[in-house]
Order: sequence, then structure tokens, then C-alpha cells
Amino acid sequence: MTTKDKTLTHLNDQGEARMVDVGDKEITARRAVAQGRIVMQRSTLDLVATGGHAKGDVLAVARIAAIMATKRTAEVIPLCHPLSLTRVEVDFRIDHDQQCVCCTATAETRERTGVEMEALNGVNAGLLTIYDMCKAVDRGMTITDIQLLEKQVQQKWLSMVNIIRMVLSELILLAFHQQKILNILWLLDLTIQKNVMFHGIQQ
Repeated sequence: MTTKDKTLTHLNDQGEARMVDVGDKEITARRAVAQGRIVMQRSTLDLVATGGHAKGDVLAVARIAAIMATKRTAEVIPLCHPLSLTRVEVDFRIDHDQQCVCCTATAETRERTGVEMEALNGVNAGLLTIYDMCKAVDRGMTITDIQLLEKQVQQKWLSMVNIIRMVLSELILLAFHQQKILNILWLLDLTIQKNVMFHGIQQ
């Protein structure tokens, strides 16, 4: 499908903004990974890397900001669906050669729509927090290359496979416990028989 064949799903036939109806979609496991970077002076990067910034641990604060932003994406992106996230992970990597800090955000959910906006919003917030904490020493920092790296949707048949696996595991576990109970009953019965025989001999 070419770009000309595609339509903007957040606009109705009259060109008015709308939230896309996802009510008929099935709930599936979804995952998205986004990345971006902030380029800065080498001296600023050294402050971030060594934790020598006067405001404290820059990356620790940025990580919390990114996670919070990921969770609250629907509040800042008007037509984004509120999602219940099952996992958010934010990683920072310092690249001394490129004089930048790279931010990667991973978001996961079990919902009817994807989590790419959440991952992208998390990266933006993380990098903006770094800018905010370092702007006093470097106002020439540049936030760039923010992009979606990965988007996954678990296929329906995979969901069925997982359900079947869970059912089989429960059945195996149940059979195991039943066998243990049978073994205990057998031992108990054997003990009773021995006691009966012992008392019989004594008499």
C-alpha cells in the first residue's frame, strides 16, 4: 500500500479530529521500543557520566521522568488511548565518540491498540529532563534522532498457543498432585495393614 492509498485514521469524513474506535479489536500483547539521543559538549557529558552535576544524578532523574511520561501519554497526546501498561523500561547509554546520551524506552501492554506513542513520549521526556538539568552549563545541546525502533503485536494463534500451554501445565500439575495423594494413601494403607498384622501376632 502506497502513502496515497493510506488515510489519516484520526480524521473523520469531514476532516474533524476523532479518537479511533478500537472496541472491536481483540486484546493482545503489544510491545514498542523507541530511541533518541541528546548531543552535548564533552565537558557536559563528563558531568553526566561521573554524576558530578550540581543538581545530582542526571540519568536517575531522567529515567523516572521517562517512566512517568510513558504512563501518562494519553494526557498530553490528545487522541491517544489511555492504556494500562504492564511494563516500562528506560535505558541510557553514554556515547563518548558521538558526545551524546542515547535513551531507549520499552513499553508493553495487553490492550486493543499499540504502545508506540508511550515509548516515544518516554524518550522525549527523558531527553528533555537531561536538557533541563544541564542547560545551565550547556545551552547548545541538541535532541535528535527520536524514532520508533520496534513495534510488536502478538498474533492471535500465539495467544491460543500460550493458553493451551497454561492449561496443559495445570493438568500436569494436577496429575502430579493426584499421584502424590495416591502414593500417600497407599503408604497409609500399607502402614495400617502392618499394624494390624503386628497386633495379630502379639495376640
